[in-house]
Amino acid sequence: MKKMIAILLAIALVATITGCSQSQGGSTIPLGTQKPNETTEATQPATVETTQPEPLDAISVLRAQMQGEFIALADFGFPELSDNYTIMDYLWDKYPWWLTENDFVRDMPEEQIILTCDYGTPANLVCIVPADSNVSIQVNVGYTIDEEPYQKWSVVYQSDNGEPFLLLVNDADDVTVSVDITGGNGRQTTWYPYKGGTEPFPGDARSDGLVFDFAPVYDSDAYEATLEQGWFVPGREAFRTYHYWHSDYRYLLELSYEPDQMYDGRVWLYDYCGMSELVGEEFSVTCTGYWYYQNGVLHLDVEDYACNQVALDFAVLTDTEDASNIAIFCVEDSAGLPQFRENMKYDVLKTRASDAMSFYDYALYEGWRLPELHELNNTGWQSYLGYYLELKDDAVPGDNNGDVALYDVSEDGEFTLTYTGAWSYADGMLHLLLVPKDNGQFIDDSFPVLMLDGQLMICLNEYGIGLPNFTVETMADVLMPS
Repeated sequence: MKKMIAILLAIALVATITGCSQSQGGSTIPLGTQKPNETTEATQPATVETTQPEPLDAISVLRAQMQGEFIALADFGFPELSDNYTIMDYLWDKYPWWLTENDFVRDMPEEQIILTCDYGTPANLVCIVPADSNVSIQVNVGYTIDEEPYQKWSVVYQSDNGEPFLLLVNDADDVTVSVDITGGNGRQTTWYPYKGGTEPFPGDARSDGLVFDFAPVYDSDAYEATLEQGWFVPGREAFRTYHYWHSDYRYLLELSYEPDQMYDGRVWLYDYCGMSELVGEEFSVTCTGYWYYQNGVLHLDVEDYACNQVALDFAVLTDTEDASNIAIFCVEDSAGLPQFRENMKYDVLKTRASDAMSFYDYALYEGWRLPELHELNNTGWQSYLGYYLELKDDAVPGDNNGDVALYDVSEDGEFTLTYTGAWSYADGMLHLLLVPKDNGQFIDDSFPVLMLDGQLMICLNEYGIGLPNFTVETMADVLMPS
């Protein structure tokens, strides 16, 4: 018992000593307490530092989506550029939300914007992003020399650090653009931007694992973003006229207003098919059908030449009262136009001055003129489309200038009378009243006409109507005097 008491007293004495304080230079520090510059593992609690991972930037997110492709490619179509309307102006106008999200394109320095031709030259705009920083890129431009089958090549861009760049691809027939790509593993390939068509990928490049497509994919957010830019839902009256819209993806959408019980009119879709000395860009019809517009939605029932039928619905916005420019957005599960890229759900189409009557306007520019009445009286005109137009002079003054006859012409040169009627002419418009001899459609329409060196050009009118012998591809026909 005494031992136990002694032990307890000893413990109490130690406790009393450690509870005392001692003076050092006028400051009081409790015994057993560390000075500020002293640390021991026993007295510092263990701390676990946690750091939040930084979010990936846009280019890292893009590269993380790639699965072994050499490059990611975004195709922006064939914009009309000038010194006063540059590549960045165009991208901000058409893809503001996409440009905001992809800051590596938005903030791209001038040295990474590569031009293979001057502004104003037909050219395809693309953005190329190498798969990683180990990819080497070289852009070459080849020029045909004196129409010989060989070309002189020059290097316009080189990069060994995988930097993204914008490339304006010259679309001229005598120019070839190639992109040499070398991966970090030594794998090499050459990509040739496809020329003169709507598909930017060479052959089956995507299935070969060469190109990853990251062109703008449009959804409902694009519709809202376009509304915020001041665009609005057009009224029905905006469509009660003839429209001819042009896309930067090189296709045309044409609507004529011919209302009946089911539809508001007819529709044509055209694909780019090359350049012509007479009319510039030429397009061929790929789909035809009918359309109606209701409650901000444009409905198309179209059929291609393989008799494939499809119904398409697009929400429509415009920035002009007459809908001369429109933005079309796929509605819910509706497919896009046949000319849309993969995953594309939206496009902006514009009426260009050269679109509404492109053949007519271009012909005027090239020196064609309005004919005089006496140049049409008592004339006959032969067409390569296999018809003959005869305009007779009426000696008796009246509403009509004379009688008209329209013949089919066989390959053997045999003439078959198909229509008779009357014609008149005023202010560059040839009015034809045509009655079919057998089966056929009664025609009572006016057509723009021009002359040059004795040749007569007859164009589609503002409603997209031409002569009975016009094919679906015919937008103007040049007839020779006979």
